[in-house]
Amino acid sequence: MIEDCTPENGPLMIIPGSHRGELLDHHRNGYFCGGIPEEAVEDRLNEAVTLTAPAGSITVHHARALHASTENRSEMERPLLLFQYTAVDAFPVFSTRDIGQYDRQILRGAPTLIPRVVSVPIRVPLPRPERNDSIFDDQAGMQS
Repeated sequence: MIEDCTPENGPLMIIPGSHRGELLDHHRNGYFCGGIPEEAVEDRLNEAVTLTAPAGSITVHHARALHASTENRSEMERPLLLFQYTAVDAFPVFSTRDIGQYDRQILRGAPTLIPRVVSVPIRVPLPRPERNDSIFDDQAGMQS
């Protein structure tokens, strides 16, 4: 957290263990929207853990874990800094990076051209509306 994260400024909530469950559709009206309707998980909302902490703290979660933030009801901003880490052999699906750029981002491990392939459910985050530049733009499509 760059600033203190309190219940009032819309902290991240996560459902522990949900990354092992069903893969939910993040598309709306034929486009990737970066979110799912609340009705799809309303029977699990009571499992959500609110991640509040003082500035300087971090949270770590699996990308497939069900997560969302509540509305910021405070006068404080809620700045966000995201880092994404993957295994060196877990290549992104539909990446626009070239292999040299990908390899330059490796923090640990050796470059490889042999991907690790395991049977896990995935859903391609495409198509995206052309006007969208960020996940927040994508999520605006959830309202239509």
